[in-house]
Amino acid sequence: HTGEAKYRCDDCGKLFTTSGNLKRHQLVHSGEKPYQCDYCGRSFSDPTSKMRHLETHDTDKEHKCPHCDKKFNQASNLKRHLRIHSGEKPYVCVHCQRQFADPGALQRHVRIHTGEKPCQCLICGKAFTQASSLIAHVRQHTGEKPYVCERCGKRFVQSSQLANHIRHHDNIRPH
Repeated sequence: HTGEAKYRCDDCGKLFTTSGNLKRHQLVHSGEKPYQCDYCGRSFSDPTSKMRHLETHDTDKEHKCPHCDKKFNQASNLKRHLRIHSGEKPYVCVHCQRQFADPGALQRHVRIHTGEKPCQCLICGKAFTQASSLIAHVRQHTGEKPYVCERCGKRFVQSSQLANHIRHHDNIRPH
């Protein structure tokens, strides 16, 4: 085993050293999230993301933000959070110089300039720049509506739709 990256993703061209790593990576493009959190039900496309998420349920959070009540179990998560308070945005788009606090946000933004749409629907072939957009799109095919209004039971495809609906409840005043 030489560690040579010889397994190529047909969707984005990334290379991997094992077929297992390639298969895990391809879940990013399909929107499939088979790794579910036992505590809250949130799903993830890869086991590493699930493990990172599981740490958010860990009560042993020793890294406290000095500006608010948030606590973190990893210093790196606290460091990323502190950028909210400082306004620091160290990640800069080479195309338009827009700045970002998070490298993932920069990566997603750059797709606006490159036109890259790495997340493709396996049902109809439509492509998206972000996995979250693909997931919402796939729900149109499946009819899944996981976001439920606790007040009236109405269900929604996206959390933003539920949030808008709840605002509607809040704006209705009895006569």
